[in-house]
Amino acid sequence: MLTSVNVQWRVKELRDQAACAAVLTLQQKRSLLRRVVFTPIAEVNGESDLCQKYEESPCEGGIHVSVSMPDKLRAIELDAKLAGE
Repeated sequence: MLTSVNVQWRVKELRDQAACAAVLTLQQKRSLLRRVVFTPIAEVNGESDLCQKYEESPCEGGIHVSVSMPDKLRAIELDAKLAGE
């Protein structure tokens, strides 16, 4: 069936539609993972899209701030997988 021009055209059409329907493109996914890897935790605050948890609590010297972001090693692993490595 794949030798038929009409079938080839329809398969391409369906693949194009699926690519457009994706939430993030491959390039967008890899760009986000790159930001996770290269953004220092000190640059992540409560307003950052990389912030997963932000807590402020009083302490003896003032206010203690706790910030967490996605795991950098996991981001490297996911990027390698997306790159086909």
